[in-house]
Amino acid sequence: MTVAVASGGEFAGQKVTYPGLVVQIELEGSLSRVRVTAAARHRGITEKLPIWQFTRTPPPILINKRLNPEWKKWTDVFVRVAKRKADRLGLPLALITMDPAMYFAGVDDNNSWSQWTDVCKALIALAQRCGCPILVVDHYGKDEERGLIGSAAKEAAAHFVLGSGGDRESRKNRQLQVRKMKDGQAYICVDFNLDTYEVVLSKKEIKDDGTVNVEEQTHTTLVIKWDREIRPIDSSVRNADGDHLSDLQRTAMIKLITLINDEGELLPAECNAPAGMRGVSIARWFEGLSRGRLLGERGQSEANFKRMTTPLQAKRQIEMFDPWVWVPLPINSEGTTP
Repeated sequence: MTVAVASGGEFAGQKVTYPGLVVQIELEGSLSRVRVTAAARHRGITEKLPIWQFTRTPPPILINKRLNPEWKKWTDVFVRVAKRKADRLGLPLALITMDPAMYFAGVDDNNSWSQWTDVCKALIALAQRCGCPILVVDHYGKDEERGLIGSAAKEAAAHFVLGSGGDRESRKNRQLQVRKMKDGQAYICVDFNLDTYEVVLSKKEIKDDGTVNVEEQTHTTLVIKWDREIRPIDSSVRNADGDHLSDLQRTAMIKLITLINDEGELLPAECNAPAGMRGVSIARWFEGLSRGRLLGERGQSEANFKRMTTPLQAKRQIEMFDPWVWVPLPINSEGTTP
């Protein structure tokens, strides 16, 4: 993705609209330079690309469960420096990647809805100031269908959720999955295969006597070969009602609509919902579903709630903006809401 955006090339078989500066914040010790160079060389790109990489960990977003003032100071400097770099190149700031979330989130309870909501809001605010998407890397558990490890707020607040599907033990028959896309189609995928690729990089070392030693090192990494077809993740036949909803999802939607009709409140402006739209708190909906044991036993209820809400958002059955959930207006054939 970094190489595609920086070069104005293709990602997952789709043409990037325009090239721009990409900022990579790599905190896990992965060899990002190796991977990026290999991806570029594999595409036949030899010139230097507008990619800024650094490994210094930002201050945590939260401290003692509150927004960290040092995070605010860091973002002020980061936005200013990143935009200055882009201006010098004559390019827009096009993409920021941060890997992984747990290194800078500052969350002390990975299952905390409120803490992860605050983290997501801080990242969305940063993306808005930068004027570009921020791709934050997190991890799935053993059961991918249950979504990301920890609180459901991670996927509820995100505008897009990408994942890797297929046989994890194989380099063939893999998938990039779009599990969620705000105002767009979701639960779609593009197939890909992984190939081994060798890349030679130069390492410069300055010795004590001031002399410079340049050593070439060969690294082995992986590159992606994409298919071009976009297809549904689940191509199963619709159920009798034709809405692609499971029994649990349909029951949950009935419960939500009933709550909105009985207890719904006008949504605040920050939800960006149509005027007059009403919703209820996510906690109230969760409480109603848990009380009837619809989400399973107590220890499994939040995981099952997360597993249920992500596809409902992807199918535009619901919208969520903490602490609210509501039923959006349908999109007509012109792609707009009536």
